[in-house]
Amino acid sequence: MADTKPAVALLAPFVAVGRFIIALFASVGRVALFAARTLARVVVPPYYPARFFEQLAHIGWFSLPVVGLSRRWDRQDARIQSNISNPHKGKLCW
Repeated sequence: MADTKPAVALLAPFVAVGRFIIALFASVGRVALFAARTLARVVVPPYYPARFFEQLAHIGWFSLPVVGLSRRWDRQDARIQSNISNPHKGKLCW
């Protein structure tokens, strides 16, 4: 009977590549299952509309004063910097 050790040694790189490919497909499959379960939860009840609108109010409506104040400070800062950078503003230069 012939010795099978040389054949096993020749197949070792293919075994390593195969293990890597199978592990890669397994990890991609886990990510795909996670994504599918996540998307399924979007369309499956229970829905909490009151909580949704509460969060919508917090994100959108209650942050408007912060946006308004930051806009005011930005305009004021731009006004101050334009006066500093142009000392001849409002004067005629011949």
